[in-house]
Amino acid sequence: MPKKNISDDRKRYLRKKHIQKISIITTQISILIIFIAVWEITARKGIIDSFIMSQPSKILKTFINLSSNDLLMHIRSDMQRNFNRIFIRNRYRYYNSNNSLVV
Repeated sequence: MPKKNISDDRKRYLRKKHIQKISIITTQISILIIFIAVWEITARKGIIDSFIMSQPSKILKTFINLSSNDLLMHIRSDMQRNFNRIFIRNRYRYYNSNNSLVV
């Protein structure tokens, strides 16, 4: 496949856009990390009630504990049931609707 000829101005523009995109993603990740760090620190110091807003570290530990106890399997089965209820049941209603609702 032949390589396209790109002008120097276009290369600089694309480079600038790429750097700008990386900068935005880095800023977003930094804000998220700072938010979680401040949340953890304030919960440990007792500034916020850890009963209402639990510590992120405790949330992560609980999630890991639940994941090791087949949580993902249960989430998958729940998602399948919901999918069946929403899509298959609605399709059944659509095809069997002769001016009456089939439940």
